[in-house]
Amino acid sequence: MALADLGIGMDQYDRNARLKPALLVILPAALAVIALAPESVLGWSGGIALIVQAGGSFLLAQIVGDIGKKKEPKLFEYFGGRPTERLLHHAHAPNKVLLGERHRKLAKLFPKMKLPTPEQEEKDPKAADDMYTACVDKLRGMARTDKEKFPHVHRENIHYGFRRNLWALKPYGAAVAVLATVVVCAEMVGRAVSHEQIHLMQPVIVGVNGLFIPIWILVVTRRWVQRAATLYAERLLEVLDV
Repeated sequence: MALADLGIGMDQYDRNARLKPALLVILPAALAVIALAPESVLGWSGGIALIVQAGGSFLLAQIVGDIGKKKEPKLFEYFGGRPTERLLHHAHAPNKVLLGERHRKLAKLFPKMKLPTPEQEEKDPKAADDMYTACVDKLRGMARTDKEKFPHVHRENIHYGFRRNLWALKPYGAAVAVLATVVVCAEMVGRAVSHEQIHLMQPVIVGVNGLFIPIWILVVTRRWVQRAATLYAERLLEVLDV
């Protein structure tokens, strides 16, 4: 079954940033079932199609999105704040020349919103954060309503959403990968002890599922998510150039 079939009623963001992380969590378990009962694979297609048509995949994507959003504040705390707002901060922006240009364009684009000076930002950082957040939210709304004009923003938003949601699912993904690997290994040992033939796909699936374990532990980290978040922030602020 193609991903497009699973993503009935979903847009590109839902399919890539929400549904795919969920499927990656489930994949080792599905492979383990195939390794244990390869003859039953064809019988699942009808049941899977029924679940999808009933909205099961859409519900799964919504749940994953909620989990990711719930854990997002922990990410921002690790980042030291929302990346886009940090790029507008006098105290945190890495390039002061670019910062000045962005502030000038924001002031021209939103004349009723008074951006803080370095002194005002230092005196009342909460008020400065609120102002930067308001500006960023307006830019995000502009980019969202015209995805064809700002494709890079939409693409990087999907990348960030995928990584954020995958990181949010990390405990479940790692646990499923470990459990699925152990179960298939136990089946192989049992067959060897009883002198039964080991299916060729079983060691292959053990290798694939075993590969998921270091990926979940070493690759899917907060720093990995931060790189995507920073790229999205930079692309979003490029809306000002248009």
